[in-house]
Amino acid sequence: MPQARSRRSYREVLHEIALGEYGLVSTRDAADEGIPIVELRKLAARGALERVGYGVYRDPTVPPSDLDQYALAVRLVGDDAYLMGESVLARHNLALVNPSRITVGTPHRVSKTLPPVVHAIRRNLPDGVLTVEDGIAQTTVAQAIIDCMDTVMSDRLRDAIGAAGRAGLLTRLEQGALRARFARRDAKMHG
Repeated sequence: MPQARSRRSYREVLHEIALGEYGLVSTRDAADEGIPIVELRKLAARGALERVGYGVYRDPTVPPSDLDQYALAVRLVGDDAYLMGESVLARHNLALVNPSRITVGTPHRVSKTLPPVVHAIRRNLPDGVLTVEDGIAQTTVAQAIIDCMDTVMSDRLRDAIGAAGRAGLLTRLEQGALRARFARRDAKMHG
């Protein structure tokens, strides 16, 4: 009777990580598991992984999802990165926004080259307005609506407040605070 293999291959470990990360694995993920970074390059050369950015690879055997683009954008920008503004609203199908680029905030300076579809903004936000939803770091929906007050039509944002409330993305208190903020802004603008 053959003896069972006790150790998983690097490929198996990376695949397991990718399953929970929208098909993505990074050199940091590999290092955390004791996998030499050169192994990622070897797997990419054999077609088992696809290099999608600096230190980020995609496992092509993981089925794609509607959120892949957002997860990839955050991973490409780096540690402590998060979706913000219209990108948060778009990923939740709020305010009828369809930004041409995914906006990602980060407290760090970004010097690496990013794809044109990813727009990184250096911004340090308090922890209270940051969250993780479906495994993707982002600002809260309330913060995203505030961030979009000058760029998205007010009617769309007001509709987004109600839709986000019905979806459980905003509490009643948050909805009231946002509506009050709009009322104050409108009062200033009109007189």
